[in-house]
Amino acid sequence: MSVNPQAYELYLRGRHFWYRRTEEGIRKSIDCFEEARRYDPSFAAAYDGICDAHTMLACRGITPAVESFHKAKTAARQAVRIEPELGEGYASLAHVRLHDWDWVGLESDFGAVRWSWILGYAIAHYWYAEYLMAMGRTGKRSPECNTVGSWIR
Repeated sequence: MSVNPQAYELYLRGRHFWYRRTEEGIRKSIDCFEEARRYDPSFAAAYDGICDAHTMLACRGITPAVESFHKAKTAARQAVRIEPELGEGYASLAHVRLHDWDWVGLESDFGAVRWSWILGYAIAHYWYAEYLMAMGRTGKRSPECNTVGSWIR
């Protein structure tokens, strides 16, 4: 699938702002992701970014959780609708469900993640660990942890 270069650049800029983890950065990231979506409505990663940003705003107490989690879930569902192979989309949907205490489908969302495709997407592994801790399953880990450990050494 080819992506509009302007949309991709806006997506990368949005991720840059999102990783700052400040209110200003997160709000700027939403602007970038939304603009990327306007350039290319079929660019699933832009919707994934929108999900992550709205989830972060709610988790930080910056925006009302009910409204933000609704926006986040809508965006994540659109991401996986557009690109069912997008592991990040499933991880983001599971993450927002975790913080919204929406346990229905949470396990299956994480189960849909193709962990081998997103080895470098560390935040998804962190979100999965959050889920496992919430479930009291601290001895379990993401399926590719052994693989990752073998190439880190």
